[in-house]
Amino acid sequence: MAVAADSVPRSKTSSTQFADIARHHIISTAGVDREGRQVVVFFAHRLPAKEEIDHERLLEYMFHTLDNIVESDYTLVYFHHGLRSSNKPGMKWAIRVYRELDRSYKKNVKKMIIMHPTSFVRILLTAFKPVVSVKFGRKLAMMSRLSELETVLYLDQLEVPDAIKQYDRTLEKSQVTAGRSDAAHFYNRMTSGAGGSTGGKVFGVPPCVLAEQNGGDPVLPMLVDCARHVRSNADRTVGIFRRSANSNELKDTKMAYEAGKTVDVDSMDVHTAACLLKLFVRELPEPLLTYALYEPVIDPNIDFMESHRVTFIADLLSRLPDSNLRLLLFILDLLVAISEFEATNLMSKPNLATVFGPNLLWSNKAAASLDTMKSINHFLLAMLENYTRLKDLL
Repeated sequence: MAVAADSVPRSKTSSTQFADIARHHIISTAGVDREGRQVVVFFAHRLPAKEEIDHERLLEYMFHTLDNIVESDYTLVYFHHGLRSSNKPGMKWAIRVYRELDRSYKKNVKKMIIMHPTSFVRILLTAFKPVVSVKFGRKLAMMSRLSELETVLYLDQLEVPDAIKQYDRTLEKSQVTAGRSDAAHFYNRMTSGAGGSTGGKVFGVPPCVLAEQNGGDPVLPMLVDCARHVRSNADRTVGIFRRSANSNELKDTKMAYEAGKTVDVDSMDVHTAACLLKLFVRELPEPLLTYALYEPVIDPNIDFMESHRVTFIADLLSRLPDSNLRLLLFILDLLVAISEFEATNLMSKPNLATVFGPNLLWSNKAAASLDTMKSINHFLLAMLENYTRLKDLL
C-alpha cells in the first residue's frame, strides 16, 4: 500500500506523550467482546471543539492505541452520538484515517460497529464506498440500541457514559412498540440459552458451584475435551487463542454444551475449541483472579518479572478460592504447552499473555485503560514464565 507523504509517523511512543489527547477519553480499550476479541471504543461526544484539539495528534494517538492490540483480532466500536458541527473533523481527515489504516489494522479488525447512526453517518458511508473494500465493508455493522450491542460485548466493561445511556433511553421512548423493542427482544432471545436443557449450566457459573456439580472438580469435562483438542493441534495451528472462531459454530457448540448434549470435540475447529475455553473464563460472574486481586495486580510499583517476585505472585494466588486456583493452574498448564510450539504456531508466552490476559481479570468499578491492560497481561506473562516454580510453591 502506498503511504501518503503526510502519513502519520509510526515511531514508538508512550502514553505520557499524548496526555493532552488522552485526558479527553475519546478513544480507549475496553476489555474483550463475547468471542474474546479485544475491544477499542471511540466516543464522538467527547471530541472537544475543533479549535481545542490537534486532529493530527489525535490521529497519532489512535494509532498508538491500536498498535498495542493490532497483532490480535479486535472489535472497534464507534459511538456517534454527540458529534456536532462544532467538534466534527473534516471529511478529508476521516478519509485519511481510513487510508492510513494499512493492512495490519484492517485485517485483524473483525467487526466495526457504528452505534446510534444518523443520516450523516449514512452519507459518510456512501462517500466512502469508492475507497472501502468489499471485504472491509462486510465487517461494518450499524446498531441503534445498546441492547443490541450487549449481544456482542460486555457493556459493563465499556463504562458507557451517562450521556449515551440517556440518549439510548430517549430513542427507546420514541419507538412505537408493542411492549418492548426489537433490539431487546433479540437480546433476550440470544441470551435465554438453549431452552429445555436437562444438563447442568456450564457458562456463567461460579467455579465453586461447578465443583459441587462435578464431584468436587471445577475443571468440567467440556474444558478437558477442548484443552485436549487444542493441545493435539498446537504444533501445527497458527494463532491459537489469537484467531477468532466461526461465530455460528461457536454459538451452536456453546448451546449444545449448555443443553447437555454430546459434542464431537475432535471434529470441531481448533479455534472454536480455543474460543470456547476463553469464553468460559470470560463469562464467569467474577473474574477467575477475583476482584480482590485487581488492585495488587495493576499496582505500577510491582515488577512481576523479577525473579524474587515469584514468591509474591504465589502469595497472591494462594488467596484465591481453591476452585479458582485449580481452574487457573489448568489454564496456565495449557498456555505453557501451546507456547512450546511457538516456532510453528507463532504463539509465544508474551503473545498468549496479550490475548488471554483480559479474560482473567477486570474491574467491577472502572473500564480498563491501556496501562491496566498491560499490567494484567504482564502478570499473566510472569505466571507463564515461572509456571514450574509457582506450581511447586502452590
